[in-house]
Amino acid sequence: MQHSKSTTIFVMSLFVLVVSAKAQVTDSAANNLFVKDTTQRNLSWRLPPHKKSFNAKSYIIPSLMVAYGITAIENDGLQKLNGEFKDEMYAENPHKQIHIDNYLQFAPAAMVFGLDAFGIKAKHNLRDRTMLFLMSNIITNASVYSMKSISHQLRPDGSAYTSFPSGHTAEAFANAEFFTTGIQGCFTLVWRSWLCNGGHHRLFKNV
Repeated sequence: MQHSKSTTIFVMSLFVLVVSAKAQVTDSAANNLFVKDTTQRNLSWRLPPHKKSFNAKSYIIPSLMVAYGITAIENDGLQKLNGEFKDEMYAENPHKQIHIDNYLQFAPAAMVFGLDAFGIKAKHNLRDRTMLFLMSNIITNASVYSMKSISHQLRPDGSAYTSFPSGHTAEAFANAEFFTTGIQGCFTLVWRSWLCNGGHHRLFKNV
């Protein structure tokens, strides 16, 4: 039963990674769409050759993290390691909880819709931004909560069996990706490094 559970979660995780990769390629191709402007205002819908190849290296670290999380579901050694990490971070050092992670996850999306006021224009109009945001969140939340119900992992504080995968972290990175594909000239690595704080705060809160 545990093996079947892990296999199902692995397949769903792989599906999410593939969908994400295809979405990035499609978005990149769509951004190269050109309209030929002539005196006759002829409109061309022909896409130029897409030269950007699939970068498999960018998926190595995320894949390893997903593999660790799935393996830890039924691996006693990794479960013990997780427990020791939890005790060291929270049980041995009790601290006041900070709830910034509840807001941090939505910060990139809020900036995509709010930066117009500061003269920073997005790649898409308001309607397209709204549709992309809704589609991204529907796919993210459907995937995350489906895997939560299958993995049935107890939260560190014992409050519920919805620990894996982290909904806050998934939401934060989905919105960060929404930002990087919606705003010209943004610093993708900086955004994603900063949003790792979302996952760190979940550990910090022991939830």
